[in-house]
Amino acid sequence: MCAKYSAPSTDKAQWDSTDEVSNGFHNPPKVIIPECLRGPYPSHIKFNLLPRAQGKGMGGSLITCVLESLKRNGSRGVHLDISPDDIRYLNFYTSLGFSEITMPSPPLNQVFLGKAFCDEDEPIES
Repeated sequence: MCAKYSAPSTDKAQWDSTDEVSNGFHNPPKVIIPECLRGPYPSHIKFNLLPRAQGKGMGGSLITCVLESLKRNGSRGVHLDISPDDIRYLNFYTSLGFSEITMPSPPLNQVFLGKAFCDEDEPIES
C-alpha cells in the first residue's frame, strides 16, 4: 500500500481522509500482542465501516476475504478486541466463528475474540 499511496505532507492541516489513511500505511500504530495470543492467534485485525456501508454484507465479505488470505499465507489464527458493551459486534464476530478468549489479566473495557485456523501443534499447509 505504501507503493500505491505516497506519504502525506507533514502539514496535517492540509490532510483529507485519503491522507489520513495513507499516513496509517506509512506510520502504522504499534500493536502489542499479549503473549498468550501469539501462538494460537498471532494475527490482529481491526475493521471499521462507515455507517452507510453497514448492514449490507460488506463487513462479513471483507472479513471473510482477509481471514482466507491470512490462513492461506500461514497464520495460525486471528484475534481482535472489542468493548464488552458492544453486543452488536460481539454477535457479528461470533457469527463468523470467533469465540471469547480467556485472558490471564483481562484489560478493562476490552474483550478479546479469536478464531483459530489450526491447532497450535498442527503444521500449516502451504
